[in-house]
Amino acid sequence: MKGMILFLASDSIIELFNRIVINSISVLELIVALFAAFIVGMYIFMIYKITFKATVYSYTFNMSLVIIVLLTTIIILTVSTNNLVITLGMLGTLGVVRFRSSLKDPLDIVYVLWASSAGFAIGAMQYLIAILGSLIIGIILYCLTNFRLHYRTYIIVVNYHKSLDERVNTITSNKKIKVKSKYIKNDNVELTIETTNKYQETMDLFNKVEEINSISLLSFED
Repeated sequence: MKGMILFLASDSIIELFNRIVINSISVLELIVALFAAFIVGMYIFMIYKITFKATVYSYTFNMSLVIIVLLTTIIILTVSTNNLVITLGMLGTLGVVRFRSSLKDPLDIVYVLWASSAGFAIGAMQYLIAILGSLIIGIILYCLTNFRLHYRTYIIVVNYHKSLDERVNTITSNKKIKVKSKYIKNDNVELTIETTNKYQETMDLFNKVEEINSISLLSFED
């Protein structure tokens, strides 16, 4: 499989060189296309870095986004509309190449598709689509990442004696409180509930019951 990828890649480089030699594409067009791909790639690089909200930031993955834009630009530049074999070969290259490492964040797939699409547009000399489209996508991603439209999820774990069940059930009857699990052992109860941003009000209600052993708060953000 690696041999096939190397063969298709080398064939692409030879075809690109042949197109330049026969003036199907000028050196200036090649330089402009690669420069535009680099600028768009660095823009994607910057957006990914400032919108990253996961645990561990990967510089190598972010750097690979820039390379993806450049590579896809070169691939599209090598595709000759009059050469069906080369066209199918390029599509085969994209189909053969797969990720060997799992993406840690589902949003990473969006950035990979974005980088690939930008490279395709630039390779087809559609600079306005690539630049303006990338600019709009970057703004949308930034807004959606920093201005969330949903509540954060809070998990409250309450530990108490079984004799307090009736008083606790009165509190959990609130529609904004969802009971996720209830664990009982030796008359001790561990209740796990889910609530929204007004978690402090819920904790105060439980705190008023002095016989409760402990109250713990966990926060989850997607």
